[in-house]
Amino acid sequence: MSEFPPYIDVHTHRYAAPGETVSVLSVELGQLPQHPQLPRWCCVGRHPWHAAAESGGSVAKQLDAALGTP
Repeated sequence: MSEFPPYIDVHTHRYAAPGETVSVLSVELGQLPQHPQLPRWCCVGRHPWHAAAESGGSVAKQLDAALGTP
């Protein structure tokens, strides 16, 4: 038996219940404060739809801060 379930959901915005699927939680930078503890499998970033609205280095600073989140 493998250490991992047979299915991997590579993009979801919901916490997965333990079971047959490994889910990679996608978290928008602005939603990071709503997630005090991130799951083992996650990604954090800015959705391309919202990227044009950003100016300067604010996204880079937010990503740097997110790297320090456990």
